[in-house]
Amino acid sequence: MKITRIEAYHVELPYAGGSYHWGRGNVIRTALTTVITVHTDEGFTG
Repeated sequence: MKITRIEAYHVELPYAGGSYHWGRGNVIRTALTTVITVHTDEGFTG
């Protein structure tokens, strides 16, 4: 099995609880993250 393609996506994910209070007046509603997808020559993607 060989890797044929790698993709990276920069996404904002909402917090499950709605928001996160961090310090006085700082409210965070999303988390910035990167999702990586790897494709193989055998048809697997993950």
